[in-house]
Parts: sequence; C-alpha cells; structure tokens
Amino acid sequence: MAHRTQSQNSPQDFTDAHNAARALVGVGPISWDPAVAENLFWGMGREFNAADAANLWVAEQSFYNYSCNTCVGRKVCGHYTQIVWRNPSALVAHV
Repeated sequence: MAHRTQSQNSPQDFTDAHNAARALVGVGPISWDPAVAENLFWGMGREFNAADAANLWVAEQSFYNYSCNTCVGRKVCGHYTQIVWRNPSALVAHV
C-alpha cells in the first residue's frame, strides 16, 4: 500500500536537504521555484518525507563517476546529478 504524506514536505524541507548535499560538493544553495526542474520519488512500505527522498537521491552519488560525468554501469545517478548541478536556479520535488 502506497502512502502519501504531507508531514515535513514543505518547500523549505526540500531545499534544506538539497542544499546540505550541495554544500558537501562545494556548490551554492538553491531556492524553490515550482516551474524549473523535477526529481520524482515513489516509495512504499512506510511514510516518507522530504529528507527521506533527498537522502535516497543523494545516495546515488556512489554510482556517479565525476571524471566521466556518467553513471557507473547501468546504475541510476541522475537524481543525484540534478541535486548538485552547479547552476540550477531552483528546485521542484514531489513526494
């Protein structure tokens, strides 16, 4: 059964989680703008919040090859790269 949760899913919750990951790689913070970009998250088995989604996206870092700017093998890392793009102007995320 899938759950949709509204707790801790404010725009600020998403931007805080993204900006924490961005700071780790030395790129500046982003702000919320619902018209610019999108990372989608879907989970089941429990309720998820903004930090859960962002943490799972950031975990894709282990599949990212910085020197080649590609994902390793057939792994997914595009959510991570979207989070740490150097010059995004805004963020959209859905939980």
